[in-house]
Amino acid sequence: YSFCTLLVHLKTKMGCGGSVEDNEVIVPVTNAAVKILSKVHVSRGKGTMRIQGEIAAKHRFFYPGQYGLFLFNGLPGGPQTRSYTLHDITGAGPQSFGFTVKKQPGGIVSSWLHKEETDSTVTVSLLAVTGGFHWKKIVPGLGDVKVLILAAGAGVTPMYAIMNPVFTNGRCVPKVVDVVMLYGEREFKDFSFSEEFDKWKRHQTHSLQVKYFTSRERHENAEHGRISAMVAKESCPDIADRIVLMCGPGTFFEDITNGLKENKIATAGVVKEPF
Repeated sequence: YSFCTLLVHLKTKMGCGGSVEDNEVIVPVTNAAVKILSKVHVSRGKGTMRIQGEIAAKHRFFYPGQYGLFLFNGLPGGPQTRSYTLHDITGAGPQSFGFTVKKQPGGIVSSWLHKEETDSTVTVSLLAVTGGFHWKKIVPGLGDVKVLILAAGAGVTPMYAIMNPVFTNGRCVPKVVDVVMLYGEREFKDFSFSEEFDKWKRHQTHSLQVKYFTSRERHENAEHGRISAMVAKESCPDIADRIVLMCGPGTFFEDITNGLKENKIATAGVVKEPF
C-alpha cells in the first residue's frame, strides 16, 4: 500500500474510532500525536530500545501484539512511516503504550529514536493500529491454553507483547497459560527482555520456560545452534498439545513449517507473525 491508500482502506473497512473490543483493525484518532515519555535499553548489546509513548485516548485502543503505523515528520529524507508492535505499560493508563526498536546501521528512524535526546522539531503521529496477533484471535474463548513460542532475532518483540499482560495485568488473556519459549539470537548479548522473562518464571498462575539459543557463539547459558522443528520437538515433548507461535527473520517460518511436515510432528495449531 501507499501511505494514502492504507488509510483509505482502513477507514472503509470499519471507520474511525472503532472499539478495540469489537474490531481487529482500529484507527484510534487520525494523526494522533505521540508523546515519547521514556526509553530504556533492553538488550545487553544496547542495540534494542524500549520506548514508552502516549496519545490522547480515553479507552484502550489496541490489543497487545497488534502493531501501530507511525509517521515521523522532520527527519532527513522527508516523512518516514514505520510499523512497531505495541505492548502494555504496567501500571499506566489507557493512553500509554510501549514499542521496541532495534537500531539499524544507517537507519533514519531507529537512529533518531536511539538518541539520548531526541530532536523536538521531529513530530511523531500514530496513524492506525492493526493486526491479528493477539490472544483474542489466537484463543477466541480465552480458556486454558498451552503454547510453544519459537522466536528469532526481532521476532521476540511480538512475543513479549502478548506475554507481558499474561504475567502482569491479565488484560485480554487466557485464564491459564503454560508457555515454553525457544528464543534464538546470534550472540548472547543480543537477547532482549531476559530480565522480564526471568521474573515471569516465578509467576504463581501461569507457567513459563525459556530456552536460549545462540547461532554464532557458544555461551554457558545458551544452547548452541539454530531453532528447528526437531529442536522444538526435543525441547518440548508435548508439542502436539500446544499451539505453536512463530516469529523470525528470513526463511524462519518456511524452514520450521517444512520441518514439522517432513518429520510428521503434530501440533495443536500454528500461528505465524511476519515482520
